[in-house]
Amino acid sequence: RSNTSLLAKEEQSDAIAKETRKNISGLSYRLMPSEKWNLSVFGKHYSSYSEGTVQISDNSVGNNTRVSQSVRSFGYGAAGTYFLGKAIQLKLSYEKALRMPSTQELFGDGDLEAGKANLKPERSDNVNLNASYTKQWGKHGLYAEGGLIYRNTQDYIKRDLSTVGGTSYGSYTNHGRVETKGFNVSLRYSYSNWFSMGGTFNNL
Repeated sequence: RSNTSLLAKEEQSDAIAKETRKNISGLSYRLMPSEKWNLSVFGKHYSSYSEGTVQISDNSVGNNTRVSQSVRSFGYGAAGTYFLGKAIQLKLSYEKALRMPSTQELFGDGDLEAGKANLKPERSDNVNLNASYTKQWGKHGLYAEGGLIYRNTQDYIKRDLSTVGGTSYGSYTNHGRVETKGFNVSLRYSYSNWFSMGGTFNNL
């Protein structure tokens, strides 16, 4: 992904000159000893390179300076499902995940967003526990699902609002540790192959 400014009278390919390269490589293994349960394990390699221009000063006003950031890290996880009879399925998953800073978080937008080039990636431990119920009688179908969500995030990227000379602009910082707990509920009804209605409620 690369940017080109079209605001000038003549096209300037280096006016913004932000460049981002991201790659996530993964390898997984799935064990299915029976139709009743299965288990998957996986590993991921994260690679990211970002380059752009920021304004180096205490109040984000100053000379433009070209900076870059390169990140390489590993993540992993496991997920399993288990059937209680034919109608109820239990699902449990865990992942050690990574979220790379976006280009705007690193370098801003050159207007109302000030970037921070030394932002660290978010690292999180994610746990999900779900239970689903499926029932079919004649042409009628019912699907219900409920789940619990837990996130423990380190170096959470937080957006702040600052004011310099009467002008407000957004900036980003690594907040430290953020814990998220929540649940979701889904319900769906279908009739034959021509009608389906449902909804989802999330609370985080």
